[in-house]
Amino acid sequence: MSLSPQNKRYIYSRFGSFLKKFVMFSFTTLRGRLLLGAAALWGLLCVILLTSGWQAGRLLVNETNHQHLRYEAELISNTITLQVNERLTELGRLAQGISMPIEGALNAQHAHIWGNLFEALILFDLQSQIVDEWPVDGGRKGAVLADRDYARFMQAFKTPHISEPLIGRITGSPLILMLTPLYDAEGSYTGFLGGLVNIKESRLFKNFDSLRLGDDGYVTITAASRQRIYAPHQQEAIVTLPKNISPILEQALIGWEGESVENSLSGERQLVAYRQVWPANWIVGVHLPQAQAEAPLIAGMEKISSYAWGGLILIFPHEGVYSELYVLH
Repeated sequence: MSLSPQNKRYIYSRFGSFLKKFVMFSFTTLRGRLLLGAAALWGLLCVILLTSGWQAGRLLVNETNHQHLRYEAELISNTITLQVNERLTELGRLAQGISMPIEGALNAQHAHIWGNLFEALILFDLQSQIVDEWPVDGGRKGAVLADRDYARFMQAFKTPHISEPLIGRITGSPLILMLTPLYDAEGSYTGFLGGLVNIKESRLFKNFDSLRLGDDGYVTITAASRQRIYAPHQQEAIVTLPKNISPILEQALIGWEGESVENSLSGERQLVAYRQVWPANWIVGVHLPQAQAEAPLIAGMEKISSYAWGGLILIFPHEGVYSELYVLH
């Protein structure tokens, strides 16, 4: 029900009269000045305590959440490291049964047994030409990939290697190649064996979407070559990071591990923990927006603030403010 203009004027008049009497009481009587000073002191004390509590609470919240992020990052990086090492070990076992990269060698070794670890297997000769593949209908046989960085690495160093993320030249799929050298009975290098890991389909990158770090926490996996190969809702399988990334992430790309606070690529302030996957030269990041981490603290401080200022309001009537105003009336 709306008020009539006369009622509104009456209410405004009464409020103005009350405010005028309150000010007169506060500055014209000793008791009023004492109460006003007490209110100011109470307010100043509340501000100091709330500010100190906020700073201490924020440090405690960050430390607690960093411990949680550290645990998650170590758990994820250790899991990925175990899976990468398992694939390299199994690839080495398969390579021991192949002395020469020839057509049919993979089927002879029952390559399908390794189908739960790799989406495809390929054999390269000394010219980095694919001479055999599994599955046999992959369309890669005969391709020469000597210009690829991983092929140059294998020809130069002849040691197990994991390639940088790349787009397959033949299939157009986002791939990571795990490679191991081949040797004949005399110990001479004869080529190399590659296991293909499809970034979109491999079990290596599954189940991270189900990992919950509050409402907005998430996991990222980034190669040291500045290529992000996993992030929630990432539309492209391989995303090259921009030049203006945070200094914390820059340090992680060159081997640093730890916890800190940084700005995300979108500019959002967040708590982070980084751990290395050394065999693959990848970096696992666990991210938690600072706003989410501080939400319980903010809610608690707001509740305490309401109690503090509510107590100040309740003090006045008990101290006789309203009775004094009645006398002035």
